[in-house]
Amino acid sequence: MIQAQSEAIWKLIDKDVAIQRAATAFVFTEGPIWHPRDQHLLFSDVPGNVRRKYTLDGQVAETRNPFQNATA
Repeated sequence: MIQAQSEAIWKLIDKDVAIQRAATAFVFTEGPIWHPRDQHLLFSDVPGNVRRKYTLDGQVAETRNPFQNATA
């Protein structure tokens, strides 16, 4: 069950949605942000110094390594 601080979230997701873990083995992630043209999520693993993408088929791939700890 999702607990929300604002009712606005329910405009984006269903209250009864099942939460699933998409991937593991990251230190600390930030993001994600949706890339509408290429249809994937981008997120960064700041301590790992890597930017990755998560694709619709469930694959995770590095897009930038090193990532300058998300400063570039």
